[in-house]
Amino acid sequence: MPILDGNVKRVFARLFAIEQYPGERKIESGLWDVAHKLMPKENTQAYTQGIMDLGATLCTRKNPACGDCPLKSMCLAYEKGIQNELPVSKPKTIKPKRSAIFYLYENECGEYFFIKNPNSGIWGGLHCLPQDNSLEGKAGKLVCQNIKHVFTHFQLNFDVIKCQVLNSDVKKLPDGIWEAKENLELLALPAPLKKVLAI
Repeated sequence: MPILDGNVKRVFARLFAIEQYPGERKIESGLWDVAHKLMPKENTQAYTQGIMDLGATLCTRKNPACGDCPLKSMCLAYEKGIQNELPVSKPKTIKPKRSAIFYLYENECGEYFFIKNPNSGIWGGLHCLPQDNSLEGKAGKLVCQNIKHVFTHFQLNFDVIKCQVLNSDVKKLPDGIWEAKENLELLALPAPLKKVLAI
């Protein structure tokens, strides 16, 4: 039965100059085909141990000892001079970017307005600044811009706009709570908003 551990993948990637990430499903499937074809009918245990040892001792991740390798005459990576570039590293995942605007409403008492997020979803159950401008037409002041926060599956870039709310405007806001600045640390807030509010 052939084996395809990290050492063997590295040997095959260099031996056949495979310039794609060996962990990719299609490439790995091709490597398994190679492993089956190269497996001898006899002395399989010695072959398997030998190819594993080759990857562990000579065909190492960094600075492979190609001069001492018994396979150098048939190694395409060595022939091309790209043995130090193979195997190709796993490509970095590019996370999609989303943008948002949070509104920091401050009333005449100097309190800030927060809504509570649903229990499920991003920042579930936490108090947050609203993203809807309930005071259309009211001028606001840009507090901070292009703040980056990375989630597991995406990157959020957001701005915070501060708006002064008159008593007559309060009824225009959605359900939420007002909290004095000195009490903000008592609220369960998302970490990036804590930084913005300097809690």
